[in-house]
Amino acid sequence: MSWFSNKWNRWNQDASSRWSDVEWLEVMWNRQRYQVALPSTQEPLKLAHLRQELSSVFSLPVDRIVVVFQGIILKDDRVLLQEYGLATGSRITLVTREQLAQRAPAPAPASQTSAQPQPVPTQAPNGTVPPVVPTSEMPAQAAGVPAGEQAQGPPAPLAPQLTEDEKHIQRIQQVSEHCRKELLPRLEQFEACIQKLPNAPPGQLQAQSQQQPEATATDTTDVPPHKIPYTQRTLSELLLRELLKLDDIPSEKDEIRAARKATVKEVQSYMDRVDAAWTMATKEKGIVSDVMGHTQQDTTLGTHTSTVLDTKRELANEPAQIESNDEDMPAASTVPSMLGEAWYAAAWSPAGVGPLYSCILATINARRNVRLYMCDKDVRTGPWVPAAAAHDKTAREGTRVPPSQQYSALDWAPTHDAEKGALLVTGARDGTVTVWRVTSAHDMQAIVTHHVPGRVRLVQWSAWQDAYAHVAVHHGTHLTRYRVSAADPTRWEKEGTALIGAATITGMTWHDRTWHGVTPGGLWTWKHEASAPSCVALTPSCAHAAGSEASTVLLDDGRRYAWDGTLQDTLPISAPLWGHATQHGLQATLCSADDREAWRYMISGKLTYTLSWGHSPPMPTLLGPPNIVWRAWMLAYLQGAPCNALWSFISTSFHAVEAEAHRLVKASAGVENMAAWAHVHKQAQTLAWWAHWASSEAITNCVPPKLAWLAQWTGSIRAALACPPRAPTTTGYRTRLAAVLWLCAQDSQATAEEVACLSQWSEHIAPEAYQTWQSQDALTLDEPCPACAEPISFSLGPYARCPAGHVMDRCVATWMVMDSVDTWTCTGCQRSAQAAVVLSLSTSYPSITSCSACGNRWRAP
Repeated sequence: MSWFSNKWNRWNQDASSRWSDVEWLEVMWNRQRYQVALPSTQEPLKLAHLRQELSSVFSLPVDRIVVVFQGIILKDDRVLLQEYGLATGSRITLVTREQLAQRAPAPAPASQTSAQPQPVPTQAPNGTVPPVVPTSEMPAQAAGVPAGEQAQGPPAPLAPQLTEDEKHIQRIQQVSEHCRKELLPRLEQFEACIQKLPNAPPGQLQAQSQQQPEATATDTTDVPPHKIPYTQRTLSELLLRELLKLDDIPSEKDEIRAARKATVKEVQSYMDRVDAAWTMATKEKGIVSDVMGHTQQDTTLGTHTSTVLDTKRELANEPAQIESNDEDMPAASTVPSMLGEAWYAAAWSPAGVGPLYSCILATINARRNVRLYMCDKDVRTGPWVPAAAAHDKTAREGTRVPPSQQYSALDWAPTHDAEKGALLVTGARDGTVTVWRVTSAHDMQAIVTHHVPGRVRLVQWSAWQDAYAHVAVHHGTHLTRYRVSAADPTRWEKEGTALIGAATITGMTWHDRTWHGVTPGGLWTWKHEASAPSCVALTPSCAHAAGSEASTVLLDDGRRYAWDGTLQDTLPISAPLWGHATQHGLQATLCSADDREAWRYMISGKLTYTLSWGHSPPMPTLLGPPNIVWRAWMLAYLQGAPCNALWSFISTSFHAVEAEAHRLVKASAGVENMAAWAHVHKQAQTLAWWAHWASSEAITNCVPPKLAWLAQWTGSIRAALACPPRAPTTTGYRTRLAAVLWLCAQDSQATAEEVACLSQWSEHIAPEAYQTWQSQDALTLDEPCPACAEPISFSLGPYARCPAGHVMDRCVATWMVMDSVDTWTCTGCQRSAQAAVVLSLSTSYPSITSCSACGNRWRAP
């Protein structure tokens, strides 16, 4: 073995261990941290493998990549990673050759450097690449004398060199000293100011403080009440930065470990004092958070309500657990953190799953267990209390979850069954993917389990479409696609697997039968299993795709991109966005901070989750399906807040949509303008869903009475436009749809124009049946039961029952017209709806099944 390999092996404590031990590395790139998993190979991993993986993850050319470990540049691609001293979880720095050239000093004359060898660079205290200094310049530069002045006098004597252990102890002492001298006085001032404040209603002191000039303050050292929230965030952030400094210090030696542990406890005690003072300010002094700002119209309540879930306090409510060394702590879902107790992931359920029709928060806590949180009393103000856990017995007994069973990712299905509950999918480090059924009864039950090779990094549901949903699982270096049946969520069909590398995927979405993903280095697309993912390079930044219906990607600096890489706009923000996701009706964020290193802070600072509920309603829109945001907001505000702004919007929008529908009636004259009718119907559908939550007073005074009718008759015209051609297999469906149109034409709410349009389409679809109905002035459409062939009288009801007692769900057109719900497949004859019908209907709502041929779904009595 070469001298170079022997030199590095003194850092390798287990050089004889198996090569696959180097499973992942922590990579510092542009002042941000990422966890990069290394590929599984039959041969020992070399530096060439690492450089190739970094090139794939960060979209950089291989020849531009420079890898730095412990301050030394790794150059020989033929050397094994373990011979370099790298192990699982080791931290490396990634720079490009251009960045390295900018950091390097100007080259010295050849006469100064040719006769002497270059020294080996020492480790930089901050993990960055130190410049290589020529030997002839080292004394002058070490003494603080510029190189150009070296000839003016003898160099100053060198300071005594510290050992690595002494440097670590010195850095720990510097953190403690900085906290005591700089931050502790500010903390004591913060506590004293809050103690002196009188008790007041929420927002009152802040409103009075903003109206007073700064010069009128009695004590210039006092913190004005309106600046207390900012001061709290600043102190929390500065203390957390000190913790991050300790995070970089290795703790192999007992002396270093003891000093580091004592300083960590000291800094955490200061953070606890900040939290205690902030709790007093909010509970007793009426101070409200300004994370989302205040409005002039409502300064007493602020603009949102926050509930804070602190990981240390939450774990304190659970049985004690045997502590482990930092080295034994499992890696976080995104990147390892040596701070100890921290959240790993969180996701909101659809609205209506939890108590009081609220959402449920699913979290992965510091013990890598899945824990649910539900609101206890009020949807807006909480409190949010812990409910079920994935390992209930383990949680009760306080035993440690085995590493192979520790959870690493989770996501909710975007819709739910009110009777059966919501679906939650989780991924574990051993590759186990579990689907849970969660109800508001504080219960979660595993219904199916799958296994994939490698650790699960991310799981993502798509929206339901055609009675199916798609689930993407990022495991190891691959992404696997599954198709899940709505009728039977235990049925998972594997669609394909693609090699995408181990890049940190910060968000995914399913749109137009295509998976889109975002990583810190690019936007990629995977159209189908036979194609390889395509990638659009992106400036490295923290990127978020909010929820399964995300149409754009939001970067932490406010830039917003389409999935094809087109820059849409830039949000006017004064500080980086991070941890922000409007998913399923609520906002899940970390504590607010002014840290410019947004991505780093988000990874290492998962100490607190702040659950925010906005008091200001979101802006309504008719461009898409009815947002679950609106449903959750409505359910909360119906408990005690007026919604006049929403009702006024619905009323104004109704008249505009109705006018557009009548324009289409006059302009079409038999021309099948599918896109225009689909747009009108979706708008009417959206308004009808919003009005469904209106109070009786609002319905009487604000909501137009014909709003449901507008969605009904425009939906029937839309279905008629997509009616499949005449064929023996579609006769039943066409006749049923013609009957729906004929009955709509007889409705008393229909205007003369609407009656003429509905009748025209009814006759066009089933001319013989239409003539019979017109001559008899009655609908005669007795149909056989698909189960026993007994006749059933036709009606517009969603259900029917034959004489034998079989319950039958009505056809796709009937059900859509009645309740705006899509239906696709017949469970009686197993025939699928026609493609034209499927594509014409909205896919934004929960599905039930039906048949395009017989038009029915049946089940036993």
